Amino acid sequence: MVGEDICLVKAKGNSRESKSKIYLVLNADYRARLDPPVLENYFGNCIGSHLVTLEEAECMELQDGLAIVAAKIGEVIKGLENGVLEGAEKRLSNWGSLGGGAQVIGVSGSYRFGLYSLDFGWGKPKKMEITSIDRNGAFSMAESRDGSGGVEIGLVLKKHEMELFGSLFHEGLEDYSTA
Repeated sequence: MVGEDICLVKAKGNSRESKSKIYLVLNADYRARLDPPVLENYFGNCIGSHLVTLEEAECMELQDGLAIVAAKIGEVIKGLENGVLEGAEKRLSNWGSLGGGAQVIGVSGSYRFGLYSLDFGWGKPKKMEITSIDRNGAFSMAESRDGSGGVEIGLVLKKHEMELFGSLFHEGLEDYSTA
């Protein structure tokens, strides 16, 4: 999701000189990471959120933006090896200090939930949408409905932001396919 995050920041962003903060929210499944681990048949929420803090200018870097963001995400993921509850109090207090003007980007859902295979008695779903992303600035993610191993990603933006996002994302795909 790193490339999509950068395109979103650029689509909503101001300038490469900006010092405004961007927060990427990474959600981690804690079930197998706790000591002792939660049983596999546990039915409930056992997910924790971790913040990756960036300056907008880092995301706007033309050459190294993707590498900068990926490295910071990697640091947070490596930190999970120390124990997912390590520093939990500090993480919780960080949420309160984000400020009203902060840009927070998260991901709702997962490609591992198997949403398209669920059947509550009226058949499997034809299309899944996480409707809360229109309010919380998140991407949605689910496995592809055709079972090909792909991922469906959803995003809600204002029309002009979505057009800019689409252009930036397409441009980025072209840049990486020729590299």
